[in-house]
Amino acid sequence: MKHKRTSTDLATPASSLVLPEQLAQQAADAVRELLAEAAAANTTRSYAAALRYWAGWHQARFGIELTLPVTEAVVIQF
Repeated sequence: MKHKRTSTDLATPASSLVLPEQLAQQAADAVRELLAEAAAANTTRSYAAALRYWAGWHQARFGIELTLPVTEAVVIQF
């Protein structure tokens, strides 16, 4: 015979639950840490230099600051 679970059986004490804001911050911190470990320092510097170059080109070409995400047209023109 199967035992039917009730909502009281499945209830978790409120003190052990993580608030959505805390969970979001914990997830963001974990992602940031993972990305920091995944990229070598030289790769990060190279990406930063490339993005500065692209931002300079965008400013010269369109007269406005580069904002992400960019449109397909901007990517094609670059």
